[in-house]
Amino acid sequence: MSKPTHPLVPPEFTPEQRVILETPVLASATYVGKGSDLQKMVMALVTFCFIGLGSMFFTAKDAVGDTPWLAVLFLYPLAIAIAWKLLPNRSWRSCGLTLTEAGVVYHEQDFIHAYHWHEISELKIWHDGSMYFIPQPLLGIAALRQKPLFSISYDPALNQILIDLVEGKVKLPDGTTLNPTEDNLRLLAGS
Repeated sequence: MSKPTHPLVPPEFTPEQRVILETPVLASATYVGKGSDLQKMVMALVTFCFIGLGSMFFTAKDAVGDTPWLAVLFLYPLAIAIAWKLLPNRSWRSCGLTLTEAGVVYHEQDFIHAYHWHEISELKIWHDGSMYFIPQPLLGIAALRQKPLFSISYDPALNQILIDLVEGKVKLPDGTTLNPTEDNLRLLAGS
């Protein structure tokens, strides 16, 4: 088995994913993506608690007046701000995108997407820099819109790959078309 051309092949990659990475690399980028999953979960929990507390005070406002209800109403934004500032963001994740002659590999901390180019019919680049990898249509269903195999949000580390794709410096294999929106060059050059 030949040595992979990609500098870092994580050990959790399957043999099929390794085959894609062992071919010559067209473009590659690794970066740290910021996720806000933990913060979103805590914000939802704080909101749920304040809804419960607020509904409890609102139903009992005849007995105690409007003061507790108004206190809950004004303390909610303060609780959100305190939770946002004090909560450490532990949802940073390592990400990487590698386009090789055999296929494309995108990995996040917990997920690995690896597809051969014959499985991808179109690479759609939207005006905000996000990329959508559209699968080959099923037999007889070419007219229907295909759900992407996976999508990648824009990150500044991917800027050079996007520009190279749009300008034609990186050529996709036959059978896979590049479909950028019209204002990609203007948007990406100013990023």
